[in-house]
Amino acid sequence: MRSPLPLIGATVLAAFVAFAASCGDSEVQVRVEDLSGAEEPKSPTPTPPRVCAATDTELQATTDVNLRRGPSTEHAVVLVIPDGARVQQVSACSTDEWVEVVYADRRGWAHGDYLSVPTQPDETEEPDTAPDASAPVGGPDAGTTTTPKPTRRDAAISRAASGVGFSYWWGGSTWDPKNRSSTAIGSCTGSCPNCTHSGTYGADCSGYAAKVWQVPTGNTSLTTRNHPYVSGAWMNSTSYWTTVKRDTVRKADAFATEGHIFIYVSRTSWNALKAYEAKGCSYGIVHNVRSVSTAYVASSRVGY
Repeated sequence: MRSPLPLIGATVLAAFVAFAASCGDSEVQVRVEDLSGAEEPKSPTPTPPRVCAATDTELQATTDVNLRRGPSTEHAVVLVIPDGARVQQVSACSTDEWVEVVYADRRGWAHGDYLSVPTQPDETEEPDTAPDASAPVGGPDAGTTTTPKPTRRDAAISRAASGVGFSYWWGGSTWDPKNRSSTAIGSCTGSCPNCTHSGTYGADCSGYAAKVWQVPTGNTSLTTRNHPYVSGAWMNSTSYWTTVKRDTVRKADAFATEGHIFIYVSRTSWNALKAYEAKGCSYGIVHNVRSVSTAYVASSRVGY
């Protein structure tokens, strides 16, 4: 059993070198395949727009749909909007059926064929009885109840979701779900580790994952900076987690390499992975759909 790797130890220089190997923009460069995004029509038929609404109208994704930097498939994928997610339309639809929207504080263009005006209330909103994202949650009740109590895995996913939209911060591990001002969300510029962060909060991939999993014991405050691990630590079993076979992963498990870690949610119909991750300086913390190379090792939190 390998002990967790401390970021701050007796030898400051050695810790800095180990930390420099943790996640950053470098991992985005080796994960270009992640940006392939969801499937789209290669040549959309030039018919009248299917979604035309006033600005600031809420729309819903009818399947996993790419959010792109511009109104065509020639533009890069920013992230993938998950099936059922709500987005805000920020400009009138155009004749080529592309719609400018905002999702997870990211502005871009999505194809109108995969967006519709919701007919039901947003079921993704956190209920009044949902667990505090910053507090540990126990397992389901053994008694007979009509609504099962959220599990530890549910609570971990809730914490992960609460960080979406916050900035990437090399060495960071904090966010505040109740404060989404531009100053609180922060921003990252440059190429990490030589990047610059401004703002109150932000996290890198391993700092984010440690908060989601609440490891080590006591790392429960989302607004208190505590960055105990580098991403490679998750490639080996410890007292807090164990490595598992990749085909047995469950919601809230993790995939890690020496350079990156992300939280697994589920698989899509084409076997891609839905995930939460602090993706990199230019992306921040996102909920997206991605592929995973053979270099990644899966792990599961002890007690989940």
